[in-house]
Amino acid sequence: MTRRINYFDTTEYKHLLNLGSQSKSILNKRNQVYHDVMRNYDNISRNIRSVGYFSTSSMDIQQPSMGVALREASIKAYLTSFAGYIASEYSMGQITELITYKDIIVKGSGDPALPFMGVQDPKDYAHRNKSIELMSGDDENTVANNEAIVPGSVKIYAKLGSSTHEIIDNRKGLLLAEAGVLEAGTVDYESGTIVIKFPADTVVDNDKLIINYDYDATVDDNTQRKKVKYKHFLLKAVPQKFEYEYDIIQAAIAGKSIGTSFITDLKQSVEDEHTMVLNDTLVKKIVDNYTYDTFTIDLSGFSLAAGNMKSLIRVFKKGLTTVDSKLKNRVWKLTKATALIVGSDVSDLFLQFDSTDGWIPNKTSYIDGFIGMYNDCVVLEHHSIPADEGYAIIKTKDGLIAPVGLGIFLPATDLPNVGNFLNTTEIAGGIYHVEGVESQAKELVQRFKVEFPSDWQTGA
Repeated sequence: MTRRINYFDTTEYKHLLNLGSQSKSILNKRNQVYHDVMRNYDNISRNIRSVGYFSTSSMDIQQPSMGVALREASIKAYLTSFAGYIASEYSMGQITELITYKDIIVKGSGDPALPFMGVQDPKDYAHRNKSIELMSGDDENTVANNEAIVPGSVKIYAKLGSSTHEIIDNRKGLLLAEAGVLEAGTVDYESGTIVIKFPADTVVDNDKLIINYDYDATVDDNTQRKKVKYKHFLLKAVPQKFEYEYDIIQAAIAGKSIGTSFITDLKQSVEDEHTMVLNDTLVKKIVDNYTYDTFTIDLSGFSLAAGNMKSLIRVFKKGLTTVDSKLKNRVWKLTKATALIVGSDVSDLFLQFDSTDGWIPNKTSYIDGFIGMYNDCVVLEHHSIPADEGYAIIKTKDGLIAPVGLGIFLPATDLPNVGNFLNTTEIAGGIYHVEGVESQAKELVQRFKVEFPSDWQTGA
């Protein structure tokens, strides 16, 4: 039977899970992961009971109680970390595991049709675009496309002199344009041949035709059939230990005199340290595996003393739009960053934003380093990022693909207590958890650097 923790039923768990998940799909996936990893305790519990670690002692600090308390702290650490924003999370059934995701390819050619990452756009498999340079005297043009065309999809832009004219098909093989532009125009939908005839002496040097149409994929079913192709990346989980010690007499005195609880204090310590280590590991993996360029947002021409803050913010926001565009060049499925991890100076700049800038400050302390939302994009500050730098992150709405993958084999559980024979009231113990972080999709990251005004640090 799965060992359940009551923390899953609390309002705090549900609130933190919702706060750290940017879509319903991500929330449901994370909730399932955290429940699934608890099943791994079944075998652990049986093994520990077999050697007597789970005793029935009446001592206040019992291993079973502490184990449940620490697991709650560990789950809360995942919820209060950056994981929900920048990592895809998985429950692991073994220490090393291949994580599967899917891609859809064109049967025959093997070209990706619906990749999770990459510049491929599925519309490109039906849409065609051609540009034809014209010379003086090219009043009649025949364009042999050698593929079937979907009726009604032809749209041609004819740049004639200083004017541009739109030409479309009527679904019956004729081209239509405003009066006087065309002398004649036809489309052979089966062969794909387009004939365009302008009135005599209309075309001059440097005129141009831009031809758009969708080709009819139904005429070549064998090469357009799609199939699912599964891909993998390897996750390796490793044990991490946190050790502690306490004096049972002092713990009892503290409980009586100031009402503190050793287990409560330990839970908070475990949660804080686990969150810190997890955030450090996630961010380091992203930084260490980054291979693309660094986009610079130049604000050095501004001066705070001159009262240029509003103009500075406008230029900074324009720079962030360019960062999104650079991501778009690599990723078609999402075209906007879902999270920003920034250094201290960039964080301070965001804190100058107000609601008219699309800024919502985070007024809670639930998630360490979460400073606010900029146009639905989470902004996170981390100490390891240089003060003037940031990383734009995309995590897919289904939670399956992100720059890094977090695999959880075991949340925190107990190491056996060890007594001090030189001081018999002292007990040392610890906890361990087993998890792994690996790079998954470095295409989903864009680094940027901000060149600040010379008086930025002075606050002039």
